[in-house]
Amino acid sequence: MEPSTQSQSKQDQKTTTGIKIKSFLLGIGAFLIVGMSLFHAAFDRWSKEYIEHKKEYTKIIADRNEVQDSLLIQLGKSLTIDEYKESRNLEWLASQEKLREFTKVNKRLKEEWSFLGRGSFKYWLGQFGIVLLGFYFSIKSVFDDINRDINTGHKFISIAGVSVCVFWFYHLFFQTANDFYSETYFYVALGVSVLTGCFIYGLTRYFVKKESLYTIIRGLFNFIFIESEKKGYIKDEKINEYKKRRLELAKNALDNE
Repeated sequence: MEPSTQSQSKQDQKTTTGIKIKSFLLGIGAFLIVGMSLFHAAFDRWSKEYIEHKKEYTKIIADRNEVQDSLLIQLGKSLTIDEYKESRNLEWLASQEKLREFTKVNKRLKEEWSFLGRGSFKYWLGQFGIVLLGFYFSIKSVFDDINRDINTGHKFISIAGVSVCVFWFYHLFFQTANDFYSETYFYVALGVSVLTGCFIYGLTRYFVKKESLYTIIRGLFNFIFIESEKKGYIKDEKINEYKKRRLELAKNALDNE
């Protein structure tokens, strides 16, 4: 085997290995994207502190009812009606104060456990995974539409899918459910999302077409500069003229770059 052939064979093997590694990594990335919504199962909905503190509510109510029942039993025995009313009101106020303190701590623990305006990272991750899944297949649909020979009009559905996903991405990262009460927010965010979806479609189309053009050009240059001479497509009496013309084309291409 000639040295040039061995070198070409090694280069081909290296290229093949690179393609396999790239495909493997892309496969892992696609799997993570598609299965992202399932990863939320590994996280807790509430913090341990919140769960323990929540039990205090039942205890406060039980203690209040127990005291009220005890006072009612003492009514007419060791307590007059006025003493009963006074003691009952005092105990009621004491229990209300405990409930206010409970609510205050409860709210603080919820805020500490919340994530980007959601009740927990578990809930946010589940929502994010679903939107990411939709975004992945919408983008895949965009690529399929661009590479399709016949224009079916499906690209508008693809753009709509991308736009909806962009809207929810923005909502998940920067807004909360309360923002839906504002019609202005909703329509402005939706309009911006549609424009972004159209931009992403146009940008994707540009790079896909550009890459396809590069592939065609590389194929032509490979045929002109390598295969045609290597495989004897050029007659011997025309080989010098061919090489001269080939050199001129290469020079013109470099000068116009």
